[in-house]
Amino acid sequence: HARGGGITITAKKAQSGNLAHIIKPAVAKLTDVKASGTGGGNSTATSFNDRDLNTLEGESWFVTLASNQFTLEPGTYKIDGTVPGFRTGAMHGRLYDVTNSKELMIGTSEVSDNSSGQGSIISRFGGTVTITASTTFKVQSYSQSASSTFGLGYYASPSTDSSIYTQVFIEKLK
Repeated sequence: HARGGGITITAKKAQSGNLAHIIKPAVAKLTDVKASGTGGGNSTATSFNDRDLNTLEGESWFVTLASNQFTLEPGTYKIDGTVPGFRTGAMHGRLYDVTNSKELMIGTSEVSDNSSGQGSIISRFGGTVTITASTTFKVQSYSQSASSTFGLGYYASPSTDSSIYTQVFIEKLK
């Protein structure tokens, strides 16, 4: 305790443990990164297509990435994702809870020309989720029509840049 000029200042002992999320938000970015000039992949008609996730950036102490799926430890998270498509007709993305076999978040419904022209679209999903046990997730997209090579995204990068497709941003709230 210190007193002076009518002001009392009391210092408390700090708790031990990982308090990094209090000082700065813990945000991880998971992406599908492919070599320049590489399409996002084939989309299969009238079914859910598993999306690639192969790169983890940012704060990663609360998430693991393996085999295009990510696992979160217990806690509360804000999750936002984007899922591109090209010439797929009607399409939407989703976040799927693999551990509990259920759809968790549904993305926006989008429609692209499935025969000619530039038909690029992006479905967006987002929300907050609280999990009480370690849980594995994957990102999927539903396509009305099949589209080879570029159905899961068309590259638009110069010859020296990587192509970026599916993206997921995860902020640990608690």
